[in-house]
Amino acid sequence: MGEINDERINKLRSSIHELRVFLNYSNSMKRRNDIKTEEKVENKEFNKDKILKIDLKNKSNRNDSSSKSSKLKKEKNNKKVKHEKLNKNNNSSNKTDDKVTVLPGECVVNQGEQGKSAFLIISGSFNVEIDKKVVGSMSTGDIFGELSLILGEKRKATVRAISGSEVVEINPSFLKEYLLSSNTNTEKVNNSRLETQKVIKELSVELGKKKNQKLSMKIDKLSEIIKDETNIIKSLAIQLHKRLSKMISDAEKKQKILEMNN
Repeated sequence: MGEINDERINKLRSSIHELRVFLNYSNSMKRRNDIKTEEKVENKEFNKDKILKIDLKNKSNRNDSSSKSSKLKKEKNNKKVKHEKLNKNNNSSNKTDDKVTVLPGECVVNQGEQGKSAFLIISGSFNVEIDKKVVGSMSTGDIFGELSLILGEKRKATVRAISGSEVVEINPSFLKEYLLSSNTNTEKVNNSRLETQKVIKELSVELGKKKNQKLSMKIDKLSEIIKDETNIIKSLAIQLHKRLSKMISDAEKKQKILEMNN
């Protein structure tokens, strides 16, 4: 055995130090590899959760989209059925069509479309829209679409239900039968019917003129003539009178403006 001296002691210390450095390095590398492995596992789990959430979200969106599409399709079909029912012309019967229920937000007529009938509001309320702007309102007892019924003109405005409502369509066959019929039970009613028919014809003719319209009677006299008529005929006659009065008034105002400018 060699002699223990300072040189051997220093070598031994150096070897121990190197061993410690190596062990520390090995432990450090091991910890680093463990951390990387844990991070990979965590990232893998995170990505798996993320993909799962995305799949669930996409599935939910597809279901919502499918549900919305189905709902919109159903609403469109319902509106189409109602619209067809509102615009049908029953040539086999000279009567008004059955009552039609209109849901809030639904349109009975649309501006610019062709029409041949008028509508009497049985219940509910409606907005009148021109160029997508509300310009008026109507409620129970009012009639709209009379120009399309009398003159076959395109709809001047859109009529949209504010609340759940009911309307009755007045078609050309109903009006034609009324104007041509004189079947009555008594002479009094017969005379009243003939007078009303005459008034409605006169109003219709004047409405069809482009200018120089005339109004043969005031509203109070008209009300007296039609007092024994049905609500539909009363409302129609009054509405035609109002429409003609407005046309004449607008024409007079326009004429005055032209005279002032000249």
